[in-house]
Amino acid sequence: MQGSLEIYHPQKRLPCFISTPSSAVSSTCVIFIAGLSDNLFACDHLSPLQQHLAAKKWSLVQPFLQSGHTGCGIASLQSDVEDLDILIEFLQSKKGYDRFILIGYSTGCQDSVEYLRSGRFASKIAAAILQAPVSDREYLMTLPDTARYIALAKQMIQNGDADELMPRSAFFLPITAYRFHALAAVGGDDDKFSSDFTLVEMREKLGHINCPTAVVYGTADEYVPAHVDLKALGERIVSSLGSSASSELHIIEGANHAISGDASHIASFVSFVMKFVEKI
Repeated sequence: MQGSLEIYHPQKRLPCFISTPSSAVSSTCVIFIAGLSDNLFACDHLSPLQQHLAAKKWSLVQPFLQSGHTGCGIASLQSDVEDLDILIEFLQSKKGYDRFILIGYSTGCQDSVEYLRSGRFASKIAAAILQAPVSDREYLMTLPDTARYIALAKQMIQNGDADELMPRSAFFLPITAYRFHALAAVGGDDDKFSSDFTLVEMREKLGHINCPTAVVYGTADEYVPAHVDLKALGERIVSSLGSSASSELHIIEGANHAISGDASHIASFVSFVMKFVEKI
């Protein structure tokens, strides 16, 4: 994949990778928001997706947020929203884009949902695609000692130590009490897609989304516990969106969390995304 690496956040020296068509560029830009601990080029489908977007004269932008790599343990959804605000301001003022489509992958789905709630340029978002909007809480509860670490995080937060680090054994990278609680506790700030939410609870989290929105799952997602019915979860998410949002659910049989490895899975994702955005 070709493109240019540019600094969009001068204060924090945060870069984004911009892939533009070789011919005239339209004003539409697709922003891919990667998942927890990911970096640029997080998914195998990005290169073929970029080629298809280029045929429409659309650009693909991959930002590196403060939460990239190990930064995810000390960042938050709100800090990601702030980074995305600065990114979109840069893309408008320096690159001339004025219409944006968000593709959130994994935790990038939470970012997309939060941006559509509180982002300064939320009105500029023409559509959103949520790839693997799964529950960190439900996955973490399949691991030993998670309940004990949730209790510790709550105690640390109550003691005024929300920004202090948890023990090394709590997570696979350094993480604050706040972020661990956000990911692992019921009702934490990152807890937006859990399968045990009632429809009312899910609508409280997603009902503000009124742009066209697609939800994509792979049936072999390794971060989804066995008891979760992905189709039912996807249908509940779709039905919880704002009343003016047109929405679609796409399930790729056998695909993993990142929709990686298998060429047919990648092709299915790219084909679905392009058909979806053609309607926008």
